Amino acid sequence: MYLDITNTYFEKDFATEGRLPQKGVSKGHKTEPIVQQGLLLDSNGIPLFHECFPGNTSNSLMLQPMVEKVKSHKMAKGKTIVVADKGLNSVPNINYLCNQGDGYLFSQVLRGKKGVRYHHRLFDESLYTVNKDGTYKWQLFEEEFSGRDKDGKKTTRKRKVLIYWDAADAKVARKKREEKIKRAEKSLNNKAYTLDHSKQKYIKAEVADTKTGEILHETVDLLSIDQEKIDEDAKFDGYFCLITSELDYDEKKMRAVYHTLWMIENTFRTEKTDLEMRPVYVSTDDHIRAHFMIGHLATLITRLIQFSIGKLEISPERIQRVLQSCILDVPSSGIVHIHEISGKLEFESICNDKGVLAYSTQETGEDEVYQDFKLVGKAINLSLEKAYIRKEEFVRRIQKVAIPLQKSRHA
Repeated sequence: MYLDITNTYFEKDFATEGRLPQKGVSKGHKTEPIVQQGLLLDSNGIPLFHECFPGNTSNSLMLQPMVEKVKSHKMAKGKTIVVADKGLNSVPNINYLCNQGDGYLFSQVLRGKKGVRYHHRLFDESLYTVNKDGTYKWQLFEEEFSGRDKDGKKTTRKRKVLIYWDAADAKVARKKREEKIKRAEKSLNNKAYTLDHSKQKYIKAEVADTKTGEILHETVDLLSIDQEKIDEDAKFDGYFCLITSELDYDEKKMRAVYHTLWMIENTFRTEKTDLEMRPVYVSTDDHIRAHFMIGHLATLITRLIQFSIGKLEISPERIQRVLQSCILDVPSSGIVHIHEISGKLEFESICNDKGVLAYSTQETGEDEVYQDFKLVGKAINLSLEKAYIRKEEFVRRIQKVAIPLQKSRHA
């Protein structure tokens, strides 16, 4: 099961005491009222379960109640491997999963106090296996760590740890840091830091004169670029760490399983933007939960259609475009008119004799929306194109709609 948390912000200044929208924990440390949602996907990307939490709930506290409900509703059988990022990686969560016979695969921080236990291996080049072109290296090892059993007694467990470095990830990290340094330098030059320099990651405030050592009480703080912080961050560019309870997982298996977590981020983005789960116009807890439930049901239907199509997968955005193109009306009593499903015509782009981009009258191919409509229709067992039919016939065809799930591609 893939588990992640997202925040949904409410367009109002104050939270209502005792209600779901609360000020609190968020990635941007914002103070606006938010509701946090936990979402579980199975290995095929199909939504399995979701739950709403007040905005001031710590991410690490959401795993156990969600897994418990999944098990109590018999949505999962046997041993379950929970895959999540470092926000849900806590000692109580690991103890909880291990004590009930389940497993985990979490990302692990490498910076700061939590990551210092791996630094002696992280920077030891002799421990890595390197690919031919030197763009990827990794090391995999087992470690013992202390935990608590069901009775609260100390116990020792084993897990596998994967540390790897990727040149492409390192390049992205350097680029992001360069942008942050530019913003910090700009704020120093135009004195924008006087408004709020606490958010400038690479600006440091000196509290003592570097020459005399005198503590600066009544003078303006000496602000400068924090080169030490920059150099420290640069050491971790491109490095990533995964931990798992599954001792039979190798390097490729760990990366492949964790990589599938991208589906849950994609799901959140699709729900909030394409399925219009945001903004939220309701206020009571029951209405808020119903609002999110409708969004997750729409996601479930979309994913089931994708899954039924099989190898000919199309994106949720394209499925939504097809469904929005399905226009029908009732021109007279007992008659249903289904309009033709089509999209915009595509034409080839060319350069004219002046070197200016123009368009020819040559079409690039078949109508994509119509082709997608046929795929979706086949997936849901619906044969219904441009038609002018009686209402009884329309209802009869609609009643046959079903999604015949094939065997899992990941089984």
